[in-house]
Amino acid sequence: MSHRAQPNYTLLVTLKCIINLLLTIVTLLCYQIVDLIDSFFKEALFIILELNSVTSEISHYSFQV
Repeated sequence: MSHRAQPNYTLLVTLKCIINLLLTIVTLLCYQIVDLIDSFFKEALFIILELNSVTSEISHYSFQV
């Protein structure tokens, strides 16, 4: 291996590590975004079901009066 090839190899290894790190960060951010969307829809579904339950109870009592 020549003396000139060593810095190029070091640069390639450094770039590979940086790219791996950036890809890992992007992947983790994607998981966070998906988790945020998932929790938002679960919360929205819970609210809709609760409102539906309350509405059915109100209509049930209003017909009994």
